[in-house]
Amino acid sequence: MVSSYLKDLWAEIQKELDDKHPGWKGEIDLFYDHIDCVEENCLNEKEDFEERSEPHANCPPSAGRIARSRGSFRKMPGNAGLLSYRLIFKCFVFGLLSNSTEWSKVMSAIQKPVLSGHFCGYNPTLLQNVPDDYLMNIMYWFIGQGAASSYLRRGLFGLRATAHIFSEAISRCGFLSRYFDCVQGNDHDICLVCRFGTYGGRFKLPGFGIPLASESLKNAGYDIAKPDRHINRAMGCFGLVAFGKWPRSGGWSAPVSPTIRELREVMWVMDQFAKEAGVPVAFLDAAIWKLCAQSGPHLTNRALSRIAARCGSLPAKLEPIPCVSCIPNKNIAAFACVSSKPKGTNLQASIQ
Repeated sequence: MVSSYLKDLWAEIQKELDDKHPGWKGEIDLFYDHIDCVEENCLNEKEDFEERSEPHANCPPSAGRIARSRGSFRKMPGNAGLLSYRLIFKCFVFGLLSNSTEWSKVMSAIQKPVLSGHFCGYNPTLLQNVPDDYLMNIMYWFIGQGAASSYLRRGLFGLRATAHIFSEAISRCGFLSRYFDCVQGNDHDICLVCRFGTYGGRFKLPGFGIPLASESLKNAGYDIAKPDRHINRAMGCFGLVAFGKWPRSGGWSAPVSPTIRELREVMWVMDQFAKEAGVPVAFLDAAIWKLCAQSGPHLTNRALSRIAARCGSLPAKLEPIPCVSCIPNKNIAAFACVSSKPKGTNLQASIQ
């Protein structure tokens, strides 16, 4: 049965990590400790913005999908509530910084107290107005820390445009988390990722493709997986997802330019895998990522396939993806409080 295969696979993954990278669970918690260090709450957020404008008439009350504490993820009692707009934006900043950079260097950089000042205290209403030179100085700082990817410049300019979208959403909806609920509607969290990360979509966040959008939302407490190169090649080697373009070898090659549907499938399969394993999706994601990354055992495709082979063959496919398309339908668009394209702003030009 599929359930037996996935449970055996999770057991083998844990054994591999315990043998080759002891302390991996503590390393996973370390990153989230740094996100949690901002001591703001939803009341502060409301006080900051309630005098600016009333929430949009078509924006429903927040369903509170963003939990202040990742209780289920970190095995601690949950404390449901809304995250402040600054903490949400901080989660997106950290998501952006994770792009194509050695994670140990990123961790070293984000632990420095000056980082908050570089990003205007993680206040999107301030960052949206910074000049180009300011963003370039941030990039030079990361270069000096050895933590700058080749995409950082483009990402920072995209982040500024996203800060404008978030600021508009806060002023119109009252809470940034409420805007997220407007965009998502009653759909799966994976659909929210696709709406924020799909190019050409109404709700696209500049600087954030599907992998970075999922990473950022995961940082904010959404229990989802990030379909990056490591997770993708693991899903392929485990026989859980078939990719159209993959010059698969015994080394570390990853699927090439995976399609939106393939990325959605990875996130959905991880969701189903986590249910069978009895762990949060975010924890499973972090464990498999650690298994594949240079900061962990850095297993090759051949080694990953051997893990799957010890569990036998996958007897049947998992449940189908619940949504054929993650493009917002007319019902979603009807109660969305703000479009992702700021008035008078050429987003394409702003991220060149």
